[in-house]
Amino acid sequence: VSTQSTGSKTGKRNLELISEKGASSYLTCLPLEEHGFMLNRQEFHDAISVRYDLPLVGELRPEKCLCTESNTVEHALTCKKGGYVSLRHNCIRDYVAAEMEKVCYDTQVEPSLLHTLGRPLSMGTITEDGARLDVSTRGFWSKMDRAFFDVKVYNALAPSNLGLGIQETYRSKEKKKKTSYLYRVLEVEGEIFTVDY
Repeated sequence: VSTQSTGSKTGKRNLELISEKGASSYLTCLPLEEHGFMLNRQEFHDAISVRYDLPLVGELRPEKCLCTESNTVEHALTCKKGGYVSLRHNCIRDYVAAEMEKVCYDTQVEPSLLHTLGRPLSMGTITEDGARLDVSTRGFWSKMDRAFFDVKVYNALAPSNLGLGIQETYRSKEKKKKTSYLYRVLEVEGEIFTVDY
């Protein structure tokens, strides 16, 4: 781990993150291309740089993001304009959906939720028409019930996330997602809702 960063809040958080169970799995798994486990040289260097809080190197990476900020690791993990937030989210969403299709049926990516028709729901619940969750499938919890899943991707090293411990941050993000969708899924859809990280 970078000696310059271990004394900072970010450095300590990074040590906690790389010590979590399963955090090193990608370093020891078989490089199977069909499962997306094959990294080219640049991707491997980037993964190590992110893991150990080192600066990104490589001639293929632009110095500036699309939003004109410096293209640092933290910025790339946070910026919604030119960063990789959507890309990371969609990769996980698509992987979850593909795995669900193997064991469940009627799996859908980004299914629209039913209209609330003005039904009163708990405060904080998203009630707009056109609301969607990431994946729905039947047969996950029980044979005929439809289960909804939503993926949350966030930068654990962002300054806004450093005030809480890792487990507290997970719970906080999960609570926020449940506040937005749980009652709508339970009361309007009459189904089950799960948050994935």
